[in-house]
Amino acid sequence: MPCSGNSDEICGGSYALSVYSNDPDYLGCWSDPHSAETRLFPILIDTSDDMTTAVSDQHMYAAG
Repeated sequence: MPCSGNSDEICGGSYALSVYSNDPDYLGCWSDPHSAETRLFPILIDTSDDMTTAVSDQHMYAAG
């Protein structure tokens, strides 16, 4: 939606947002060159319907 002060600019407002689309170039298939021991997060943490940032933090803290 155009801004009321400058119609050349896009403005938001209550319950308004801008949506953009960017089609990335296809880069092909790749494989992870790291082993589970050298990855930043070497464990898989499953999510659940009650996942929150606090629960995620607890899982990561417990994993070291």
